[in-house]
Amino acid sequence: MVRRSDEHDGRPLYAEVVRRARKAGLAGATVTVAIDGFMHPGDERRRTWLRVGRNAPAVITIVDVEPRIRSFLTDLDDVLDDALALLEEVRVPPLPDTR
Repeated sequence: MVRRSDEHDGRPLYAEVVRRARKAGLAGATVTVAIDGFMHPGDERRRTWLRVGRNAPAVITIVDVEPRIRSFLTDLDDVLDDALALLEEVRVPPLPDTR
C-alpha cells in the first residue's frame, strides 16, 4: 500500500510499480485507490469520497506465482521505502470453456 501522492523520479509510484511489473512479465497488476483509510496508527486524517485527494491510500495488486512475486519485490527495494507488502495465497476456480 502506498499513497497516491508518492512519487519516484517524478512519476506516481504506483505507476512505476505497474510499469516494472509489466516489464518483468508478471501475470497482472491493478491499482485501487481507497476512498478512506489510514497508512499507520496515528494517521488521523479522515476523508470523504468527495475529498479523496492525492494523499489517499492506493493498493497495488500484483498477480503471479509466489516465487516470481517474491523476486519482483526485491527488485522494488529502490522505490518502496516504507510501503506495506502482503502475500496472499488465492485459489482460482477453473473457468468454463466458452469456445
